[in-house]
Amino acid sequence: MRARAQIFLGQALAFFDGGLTYGAADIVTAVSQGVADQLVDQVHVRSDRIRVVYNPMGTGRSAPIAPEDIAAVAVKVLREPVRSGEVLELTGGELSTVPEQVHTLSEVLGREVRCVDVPTEVAVQNFIRSGLPPAMAAAVGQTIEAVRNGRTVQKTDTVDRIVGRPPMTFAAWLTKHAARFA
Repeated sequence: MRARAQIFLGQALAFFDGGLTYGAADIVTAVSQGVADQLVDQVHVRSDRIRVVYNPMGTGRSAPIAPEDIAAVAVKVLREPVRSGEVLELTGGELSTVPEQVHTLSEVLGREVRCVDVPTEVAVQNFIRSGLPPAMAAAVGQTIEAVRNGRTVQKTDTVDRIVGRPPMTFAAWLTKHAARFA
């Protein structure tokens, strides 16, 4: 009988582990919805193993962007360069909280995924334990605090302006990729 394993996943592990340990775990606990999505999409962890999303951003709103929208902007800019020195800040088209995103994920999957709030300091320490250098973890913590405190509530029109269509919503992205989460 195989021992039950649970992996707490910080952002750094999603990049550095290459997925070698996730496949062996019975349950994976992700530090954010973005990390959970990354596990399914890039590391091919079965979504039924993701049960909890830890949320250091509280009810702060952000505008998550679909990878397809990032790629569409990149292709357009490579074909038709923008003005010299122009910075293209990419966001999704709607503001949402992590709890709202987790609720949407639960609806798409047809099963409960819990969202558990954690203090920023806990998230930063988990990033460090996951292998992220302390200075980078602290910088991520500052960004988390900015989102948590509503200092980064914005969405841009960059995707629409460059590509000629609005960015995909989080719900539309989840629905489009529902098979990856099955």
